[in-house]
Amino acid sequence: MALLLARFGFVIAGLYDFVIGLVFLFAGASIFKAAGVPAPNHWAYSQFASLLLLVFGTMFFAIAADPIANRNLIPFGMLLKLSYTGLVAY
Repeated sequence: MALLLARFGFVIAGLYDFVIGLVFLFAGASIFKAAGVPAPNHWAYSQFASLLLLVFGTMFFAIAADPIANRNLIPFGMLLKLSYTGLVAY
């Protein structure tokens, strides 16, 4: 049961990162404009962050497929989430 719950959690994390990465990669300009946020001075900043989210989303899917074999990747996912939440909370 715990392994099934872990797999479900990592699938959710993977979907979250992957979808946000795709949306900002292909519709970043529209999102910035709709939110009234000034665009970055170079779109590569936003695109690079989007691609990183796609990479981490893929990593979460790999963990979900086999959490025991990929347990060495779990701390990196935790660091990603801690980095984001720490920055937003600050």
